[in-house]
Amino acid sequence: MELFVKRGFAFVIDYLIIMLPTTIVVIVFGVIKLLLSIIPILNRLSDLIWLSSIGFLFYLLYEVIALTLFQTTIGKALMGLRIRQNDQQPLELWTILLRSFLKVLFVTGYFFWMIIINMLIALGHNQHKSLHDLIAGTSVWET
Repeated sequence: MELFVKRGFAFVIDYLIIMLPTTIVVIVFGVIKLLLSIIPILNRLSDLIWLSSIGFLFYLLYEVIALTLFQTTIGKALMGLRIRQNDQQPLELWTILLRSFLKVLFVTGYFFWMIIINMLIALGHNQHKSLHDLIAGTSVWET
């Protein structure tokens, strides 16, 4: 259970770190859109999808860069956690890309129900593995 709690705190830290640049970009694009309002207004739904895509891409880049360079994210490092392949070998690029894409897809709200399923899987698994860990063949280890 301690690992599950640490993973939760690590996720919150990483999410807050990525929210700052995402918010800045969204505000900048919002101001530009406001200034260019002479162009016919686009469908609000497409605007929301476009803006949330910025957050998706930032989070994906953050995960891939952090895992490639450090085998952990800032949040996980602060919680004393590291990501490894199931055989405890360092992460390979393909594994990083797969795990990061699935994680961001499952936790950014595109599929809200996946957040709940992911949490239930992590709570129910004896090693607190999330769905993206199970699919990518990775584990989170305490350092």
